[in-house]
Amino acid sequence: LQEIQQARMEEGLDALSASTSSYCTAKKERMDEADLKAILVKLGKDLADQDQMLWRGRRIYAVDGTGVALADTHANQEEYPQPSEQKSGCGFPVMQLVVLQDLASGAMLDFVDSPLNVSETSMFCAGALFESLPKDSVMVINRHYCSYLNIAQMLTLGIHSVSRLHQGRKVDLPKGVNDKVVEWTRPVLSRCPDYISREQWQQMPQKLQVRYIRISLQQQGFRPENIIIATTLLDEPADQIAALFLRRWRMEMCFADLKTTLGMDNLMFQSPEMARKMVIMYFIAHNLIRWTLMQAASRFKVDLDRLSFKASLDV
Repeated sequence: LQEIQQARMEEGLDALSASTSSYCTAKKERMDEADLKAILVKLGKDLADQDQMLWRGRRIYAVDGTGVALADTHANQEEYPQPSEQKSGCGFPVMQLVVLQDLASGAMLDFVDSPLNVSETSMFCAGALFESLPKDSVMVINRHYCSYLNIAQMLTLGIHSVSRLHQGRKVDLPKGVNDKVVEWTRPVLSRCPDYISREQWQQMPQKLQVRYIRISLQQQGFRPENIIIATTLLDEPADQIAALFLRRWRMEMCFADLKTTLGMDNLMFQSPEMARKMVIMYFIAHNLIRWTLMQAASRFKVDLDRLSFKASLDV
């Protein structure tokens, strides 16, 4: 803090207050979870709006899931039970999170939480994470979300998707053909999932056009791995789509920043309500540090991804 104050004095800026009274007052007044969530959403949107790095004129987003261990209390176990394969009393409660991120700026925009026994796919589909996103944007997702329902839902909102093809779907891509548009037909379901009604399912388009792009991943010391990307972007260059898909790894790095660098991996709070509030606070802190990184990148004309989150936190 002393170094920061000295730097501000040299630049003719007012000194920063070292008082933590505002944070203590907020905790004392038991700030409402909905108010904190609104702050996170507003901060994330403002941070994303500061960033002008569009992908071929489109905003790019990512969704992925992670888990956070909680204190082993009865209340936490009731709402977020420990993994089912662990014996009772031998594990910690785990809160599962599915998070929406602005991929260009790294801002965490929103999230939904659930116990581990709820599938990420249902959280993604029923959590309304992407309903407020601008039309013609692109969602980069992992293969777990690569389903007819999820892709169709996003398309009805004008959102394109890029993901690795789900391992359960039959691949119709002959050898030597690395770029092909195929047609998906809406499956006939004897029973709809709990998170969608029969009427909603029938409103989904009967057919989708999905583009398959085969790429080879080269990593030193390993055999090349061929993967297939599934996307609804039918006219964009294949190499650009492949490069965009590989940027999904940046979200994993942001999870590492949150859980390892900031310490969100274990939340030792006694109640689910306080644990959820602290998850929001960690996301807010992450976004503020990302904002600092973005300001530095803009000021010194360097790539945002070249700047260190940990070094920024240390400063």
